[in-house]
Amino acid sequence: MHLQHQHTASMNESLPILSPCIGICELSDEGLCSGCLRTSNEITLWSTFSATQREYVMDVLLPQRERELGLGAA
Repeated sequence: MHLQHQHTASMNESLPILSPCIGICELSDEGLCSGCLRTSNEITLWSTFSATQREYVMDVLLPQRERELGLGAA
């Protein structure tokens, strides 16, 4: 059982890391990336986040920031 878990983990490590980056990388005065709305800390630590942490940022925090900044759909 333990070997199977290690095999699954190594398979997951080869998958690309999901990211909201769109290649417009400039921090605003509010400290958010103007392209993806992540903080500099989130950007720096992104590759160390678990899939659950990345999904939370992308599914909850970034849409919330869009709404707060008036960037979301009307």
